[in-house]
Order: sequence, then structure tokens, then C-alpha cells
Amino acid sequence: MRLAPRVLAQWGDDRGRYSSHESVAALAGTFPVPFWSGRYVRVRKRRACIKPLRDALYRFAWLSVQSEP
Repeated sequence: MRLAPRVLAQWGDDRGRYSSHESVAALAGTFPVPFWSGRYVRVRKRRACIKPLRDALYRFAWLSVQSEP
């Protein structure tokens, strides 16, 4: 599976466009979003994101974990 071209196509080639890694994580939907109500606090994943980029980053992370001894 070719993940680098997928990430580059979704992220773009201008890295100066993003100020920090948190902004890229929010764009991809991998940055945790706190959610609270009157009785509890939870963390969930972001719904408003570029879903193909999130999928490519999740696959990249999964394959990285699988290939490490």
C-alpha cells in the first residue's frame, strides 16, 4: 500500500501553511477533542476533518507498529 502519496495529496506540499503539529493533527482529525456535560468529561475524535487524511495516518501508524520488533 502506498501511503506517502496519499498523505502528500491530502496534506499538500506547502508545510509552511501549518504553524504547528497540533494544527495538522486537527486537520487530520487525530487531535483529541474534549467533550463535557454536567456529569462527565470525555475525549473523542474530531468529526470535522479530512477523512482520507485521517485514514492514511491511521494506516501509517498501524503499519509502523506492525513492522517494529
